[in-house]
Amino acid sequence: MISRPKWGFLAPLLLGTMFGATAPGAVFAQDASTSITIVSTEEPDTMETCNAGYAGVSRVIQNNISETLLDRDPANGTLLPRLAKSWEQIDPKTWRFHLVENATFSDGAKFNADAVLFNIKRIMNPAMSCVDGTIEFSAVKIDDYTVDISNSVDDPIMPVRFVKGNLMTSPNSPPDAPIRQPSGTGPYLVSEWVPGVKVVLTRNDNYWGEKPEVSQVTYLFRAESSVRAAMVETGEADIALELTQQDADNPETDFPYVNSETTWLRLDEKYPPFDDVRVRQAVAYAIDRESMKGTVLNPGVILAEQLPGPSINGFNPDLVPYPYDPEKAKALLAEAKADGVPVDAPIRFIGRAGLFANSDEVSQVLSQMLNNVGFNTSLEIMERAREITFQSRPFPENVGPNLVFIMSDNDRGDASFSANNNYHSKVGTQSATYLHPELDALIEKATPATGEERTKLYQEIFKLVHDEAISVPLFYMVTLSRVSPRLDWRPSISTNTHIDVQDIKFKK
Repeated sequence: MISRPKWGFLAPLLLGTMFGATAPGAVFAQDASTSITIVSTEEPDTMETCNAGYAGVSRVIQNNISETLLDRDPANGTLLPRLAKSWEQIDPKTWRFHLVENATFSDGAKFNADAVLFNIKRIMNPAMSCVDGTIEFSAVKIDDYTVDISNSVDDPIMPVRFVKGNLMTSPNSPPDAPIRQPSGTGPYLVSEWVPGVKVVLTRNDNYWGEKPEVSQVTYLFRAESSVRAAMVETGEADIALELTQQDADNPETDFPYVNSETTWLRLDEKYPPFDDVRVRQAVAYAIDRESMKGTVLNPGVILAEQLPGPSINGFNPDLVPYPYDPEKAKALLAEAKADGVPVDAPIRFIGRAGLFANSDEVSQVLSQMLNNVGFNTSLEIMERAREITFQSRPFPENVGPNLVFIMSDNDRGDASFSANNNYHSKVGTQSATYLHPELDALIEKATPATGEERTKLYQEIFKLVHDEAISVPLFYMVTLSRVSPRLDWRPSISTNTHIDVQDIKFKK
């Protein structure tokens, strides 16, 4: 789930209150031999569980501080128990979850059916903006450790919705305001947060599950890939995320992996010239994807033609990326201009600082490729707090045509998370700025569908998106991470969105 924080302006205030967000009576271990440091690009600007769709937030809080009902095996996508030990479908709209009976929140509150009911109400509170508009959760307590969760429409994939996002927070949390001091059921507690410097988590010795080997994890944030790589080389850090190809030069410590992220361009159709299909298609033809592989991007990236990858239900195998054809792009622009479309209007190309290794350089290359065929783009690299106001609803008004360079996580196993959030003009919470009633109707038809019908409907959705160039997918991304030789741990497809510190072991 992706939802835009409404309280970005509160971040400095919230951060100042975060110190010592601990369980009563907790004792923090300080053994350097079992402490680790992770260095990445993006610092969390909140501990609010509703924002766990953003990597900078989820890497710290998901399943470390606040846990999900279910987990997923990154190797094969199989759903695994976590706070729910089993689950079954009761009717087309309702699933029953049987909860673990020995978990408590770090503030002492019990995790039980009442806690789940609190979280469902909080998730659905409009003030929180936690879910997309196609979801209307409700919950009924069956007994102290059994709860039925329903959607307003048939929901064959509800368990998947509780693998990422929808983290469980203490019933003592504010029901309609962002969390200032996170209290979850997870194996770690926030012991220190120095804005712009570090976040420190310390092992929760009252954790209901297996005791992790790592006693303390410090998150540091450095924009330069070379600096992150060097920190592991010198022993200052144990894991460095999102390295560039040129900095990942040690096969003993550096590990590439196909992650779950897709990079793409969102074209704001509310404003001309992007309301014209020829102009949108010209964007797609203008981009030389192959030339970016092995230069500004890892050579292992895969050209994308739709948001979900091949392992996701609803992926359309018949689609192919638009070929690089600058002459075709110029011809489409000329044709549109002859019909009065303002193809030379100033367009704001928006990138996010530190989105991934070399992302600023990729934004520069993309902007220049568009200008080479006749577009009039100006590049703005924004920090996340500002960029997200253009990427996610509610959008700023009267800002003229813009194009946003986005990287989306698409590893939840079902194409609905990509389509519903990004393409429905009324309920998409993430990036939808589109004006396509037929696309809305297809999404509404696909959401409750099951089996082969569901797969075919989502394949039809992505064909329509592709043919109309409603967005321009670019790459399925590959990431490089450096791992200290003292750790028995390797990155996986889930690493870009969250790192379960309890899975990290030390070599014996």
